[in-house]
Amino acid sequence: MKEWFESLAQRERRMILAAAAFILLFLIYVLLVSPLMSTNETLSQSVEQKARDYEWMKSRAADARSRVLAGPVKQEKDSRTLIARVTSELRTKSITPVQVRPEGETRLNLTLRDVNFVNLMDRLEHLQSSFDVRVAKAAIEPGSDTGLVNAQLTLAR
Repeated sequence: MKEWFESLAQRERRMILAAAAFILLFLIYVLLVSPLMSTNETLSQSVEQKARDYEWMKSRAADARSRVLAGPVKQEKDSRTLIARVTSELRTKSITPVQVRPEGETRLNLTLRDVNFVNLMDRLEHLQSSFDVRVAKAAIEPGSDTGLVNAQLTLAR
């Protein structure tokens, strides 16, 4: 290879050396500089996003602190039976149980057919947060149409 290179004219040697230098610089740019610049840009965007998240969290910290210090939400006084409370709350979202079976005074089995899932979850959340009625067991499957479900629920107070 060295003999071949020395057999070339001076002008050809310079052209080959210039091309080799150009290729070397190109490879350095493609393999080192460009990935580093891309990584730097990605990290810069990540830092900016994290700074925005931190500022948002700081702005919400006082509210969160006051909620923690206030303690749990007080439950509403409810003198009605569990079956009366649950059926009344379900009716507010036009949910009518197919079957309601009480198990003593603190448990209730419900069978629901083709009820709106979002409305059902809303009422269950309201029953839990306002009246401490929790879902002890749940079996939920798709109903006859989109957004509708069939459910077997056991609620407990």
